[in-house]
Amino acid sequence: MQLQGVGGSAVAYTSAMDCFLKMGRQEGVKSLYRGLTATIIRGVPNTGIQFAVYEGLKTLLMIA
Repeated sequence: MQLQGVGGSAVAYTSAMDCFLKMGRQEGVKSLYRGLTATIIRGVPNTGIQFAVYEGLKTLLMIA
């Protein structure tokens, strides 16, 4: 949606809700979840690393 109208391209959506409804109707509800797998695959290691670093720093700073 951010690039609509750039370089003379057509404007497909008027709002986020319009985009949501058009995608659901034209491509099916499943299209709204496309990309979720990649997001989960990225998020799980990220959360694990964040938790480990937080706990490590918390322990390190409590000793000092």
